[in-house]
Amino acid sequence: AAAAAAAVAPSCRLFLDLPRPQMNNNKGNNNNRAPRPATAHHAAHTAPLSIPPPVLVAWPSCARAAALSRVHDALRSVMLGTPSGRKEAAAWLRDAVAALPVHPSAALKNFAAILPSKDRPRGAEGAARALLALALERCPREVVGVIGRSPRDWRAFFEGDKERVRLWFSHFVHTGRHTRGARAICNFALAHRDRAWGWIVWTGKHAQSPVVVASKLRYFCEIDVYRTVANFAAEVPEFWASDELWETLETGEVLSIELEFFSSLLHRRLREDAAGAGTQEAALRRVLEEYVRDEDFTMLCQKVLPFLGEEDLCRFTGGLLPAGAEAQDG
Repeated sequence: AAAAAAAVAPSCRLFLDLPRPQMNNNKGNNNNRAPRPATAHHAAHTAPLSIPPPVLVAWPSCARAAALSRVHDALRSVMLGTPSGRKEAAAWLRDAVAALPVHPSAALKNFAAILPSKDRPRGAEGAARALLALALERCPREVVGVIGRSPRDWRAFFEGDKERVRLWFSHFVHTGRHTRGARAICNFALAHRDRAWGWIVWTGKHAQSPVVVASKLRYFCEIDVYRTVANFAAEVPEFWASDELWETLETGEVLSIELEFFSSLLHRRLREDAAGAGTQEAALRRVLEEYVRDEDFTMLCQKVLPFLGEEDLCRFTGGLLPAGAEAQDG
């Protein structure tokens, strides 16, 4: 049933978008005549969701135009007269937009319009965060480079959250080849023994000395990871701006722990930039531009457009149709 509905949807969408036929009331055998095209004024008043009418502006030739007209009116009333109908119509519109052959420059312009700007400080927030989350997932190294070494943001991400600490800092192994945040703790503690060693919490019967652990890195498996990270957050602020931590973060793998946190962080930076308080978010906008230009337009629409409200969806579609319907990539 779902497959059948999917197959029928495009034809139904075209059917709803077509204007009512102009009926010929002259007597005679005129049943097989094609109906006259509707006027531009009438088509504008029948376009769903205030979107300009599609290229097809005439009904197909049909001997039962009067019956089709009644069905057309009934369907439009059902689709656009109820909340569920409007949602269904919006879903059809998103599918239609996603199927357009849109030039990358047109896609870039319209997706950029949902981001915070001086005229619209928050942008289309839900859709903007969805776009940022996609960029975080698809090009993490570039995005983490924009976030940078900001010790405040990294400490805020890990401080007080056991699950995040576990996912990043608990990768100690008995071979001594520690990875991710575990490697950062190991290297920082050994390189800055006077500053950091006393804040390591051990789970064994006694604390280990730096000299012993330096030759037997497996002993790092005996530390209480969460309490140690909590101590570093409270007492060793230089750890959060250190080379040892950054060389484990710069791959961007850490972003996958919680995309929502980082998309909110970047959205806040874009808002600050739009308000004139930001100073470095041009780099973030460049990363987003490159991502949108290289990404599949259909996938972007499927992931981002569901977060747009009706007004923003109409604005997005209106920005694409004039150029997007004709432009071909390349």
